[in-house]
Amino acid sequence: MGEWGPGENSGEHEALLNVSHKQLDDVLRRLAIGSASVFVDRFGKAIDSDDVDWDSTEYAYDFNWAMKCCNLNWSDVDKNAHFDAYAKVMHEETLRLVQERP
Repeated sequence: MGEWGPGENSGEHEALLNVSHKQLDDVLRRLAIGSASVFVDRFGKAIDSDDVDWDSTEYAYDFNWAMKCCNLNWSDVDKNAHFDAYAKVMHEETLRLVQERP
């Protein structure tokens, strides 16, 4: 973990979680699962071909967060190389979540 600093609210503290750069794919996979959950909670359905903006928007946000967590620089990673795997995990997870709904 990184050093503790002030949090968003009074009396809170935050620290950056540092993950090995070798685990970038796993960090992205976990973030994709989280983004899938947000999508299903918000829209109540699985991602389909009409939701292309969701894929690119969430990937951009999650990729930046993963890079920060893994202490990577832009020159260290090809951003586009991970998009397909990220989107596949996110889409599969939305399908799973929708199927599990009562």
